[in-house]
Amino acid sequence: MPIARTLARKLGLAALAASILGTGAAQAAFTGRDPVIYQRPSTMFAVESQIHLARKRWETAIESLKRALHDQPDNVRLAQKLGELHIRLEQYDKAIAVLEEYLSAASSRNNVYYLLAFCHDRLNHFREALGYYTKALKTEPGRLTIYVRAAQIRLRQGLVYDAAKILRRALEIDRDYTPAIQELTIVNKLIKENKSNIYRRGNMVVLFRDFRQFSQIDALYPALEQHRNNLETNLKFHIPTLWVKIVKKIDHHDNPPALNNWNEDVLEVTEETLEKGNHEVIAHELAYLYLLKMTGNNLPRWLAEGIALWQSRPRFLAATPLRSTDNRWPEDMRFLSSEKKYLAFEKQDLATKRQLVRAFVLTRFLLDNYGWEGMRKILAAYKDGETRFSTIAWNTLHIQLQMLIARWNVYVITNFYFNPTTQTMTWNTDKGPGNT
Repeated sequence: MPIARTLARKLGLAALAASILGTGAAQAAFTGRDPVIYQRPSTMFAVESQIHLARKRWETAIESLKRALHDQPDNVRLAQKLGELHIRLEQYDKAIAVLEEYLSAASSRNNVYYLLAFCHDRLNHFREALGYYTKALKTEPGRLTIYVRAAQIRLRQGLVYDAAKILRRALEIDRDYTPAIQELTIVNKLIKENKSNIYRRGNMVVLFRDFRQFSQIDALYPALEQHRNNLETNLKFHIPTLWVKIVKKIDHHDNPPALNNWNEDVLEVTEETLEKGNHEVIAHELAYLYLLKMTGNNLPRWLAEGIALWQSRPRFLAATPLRSTDNRWPEDMRFLSSEKKYLAFEKQDLATKRQLVRAFVLTRFLLDNYGWEGMRKILAAYKDGETRFSTIAWNTLHIQLQMLIARWNVYVITNFYFNPTTQTMTWNTDKGPGNT
């Protein structure tokens, strides 16, 4: 077998490679003299990959490169080529998995950092992409493409001043670099046309028109940032940049005090809500934005509302007696309308408030018994398209629905009916916004 393999390598594959790649390229492939792809003599699988690449058989070339990389696990050039092939096929997650194994070998001779940044860029992982672009610049400070791509990320985040700063650095290196000039033209236009003031401290960017609102935003911002941190910690879900737009009125038939656009990572807040300093309302809608973004809008209303109430803790919870609330396990889990906005808490009638409390207590029960780890599993099941809670309970919590309902009944009776200190929700609102 070794003899046959050697003959095939030197005769059969060599002839085939010469017919496809040309004599010089084939010789380089077999002797390992190609400085672009290989660092040392190639295996038979590496040669096969060259042939498949020449014929544009991408998937077959990937398999050959994987085998070659198995023979030469420390060959960064092979890993780079495999990563580039995955990128060509838009398999960015697979490219990341390959390239991350070779971070310690990243240097100016290869572009591992740049390839990783490009993959995260395409996946809209802005924080990771910017981190790798920064590392790529340290190994290749003169590579102007990196400056432009980093600026484009800042531009997509809406951080036009940051984008302008990065582009000017590129033009300091080469003032005639056309891509940077073109991008800077766009950025300057956005800066000129921007009629909003910008308030930014962390990952939340607040846009507002009246500069007199600055002090109100400055006072409210710490609570909003705390809500955001709690959501990201509990849900294990990161949104790189959140936009909060202060508007006079929200264009919606319910006239809500706040409204999320989870597709755009935007939260609209009315001037009246800002003036009242009502962080509970904003936190409620912020939780909705995270949940809808995380699950692709596949979450039932009772659970979304329950988690949002858990995060925001509006005052009406403490004023609603639990003994007057229907605390039976709901036969129909659609007891809250998906068409209605419940944010104007104090304007809701008593029956609606009781239904909201019911959603809150159901969510509290799940969190008290299974924690945020269990809740994340439930959310993931809804994201995957499952709609029956009985199936989700069995697959994620490993409990039959009837047994879960029995636990619920004990939970409600123990906590709310025979304990005089927990007959209202006061005990849930004593730790500040979004407590965990």
